[in-house]
Amino acid sequence: MALGVSAVDREIASLPPSKFWGPVVTGPPPGLEHMAIELLQHPLLNMMHQLEVRSDPEKIPEAFTLWSDEFGLHPSSIQWLTTTKMMIRNIPARCTEPEFRLYLNTLARREYVLEMPKTSAAKCKGYAFVQMRDPEDLVALAREMWQNCVPSRMSPRALKIHP
Repeated sequence: MALGVSAVDREIASLPPSKFWGPVVTGPPPGLEHMAIELLQHPLLNMMHQLEVRSDPEKIPEAFTLWSDEFGLHPSSIQWLTTTKMMIRNIPARCTEPEFRLYLNTLARREYVLEMPKTSAAKCKGYAFVQMRDPEDLVALAREMWQNCVPSRMSPRALKIHP
């Protein structure tokens, strides 16, 4: 160790700059130093560090985002873990809100808020927003919806989902 710099301090210094690292980069209280390395070895932090994403999201390789023009963002993308709101596109125009809510009720494990803009009282604009409290619940819903369509409409186009 050069100049009294600990392994924890070096690890903290190597983290990407962000206003969100507060709870992660705060050192542990005396007597719990052994926990510091575990906190700093979170899989998401390691993945971001390996990609060298240092406050520049443009550096994320395109293949890593798992984006598909036909289906949207794949549920296994790390970008889902940063949001609690999903946009759903390619909803059939004649699909009503109660019909879409019934479909979501079969997929969602937890409570959600559905926002579905309409052009008239019964006609959908073709997209909707679903918000959940926990990103993990949203990921589970995204996995269920991936490459599927509204069963009561049987549209040839699959739903397109993204945060």
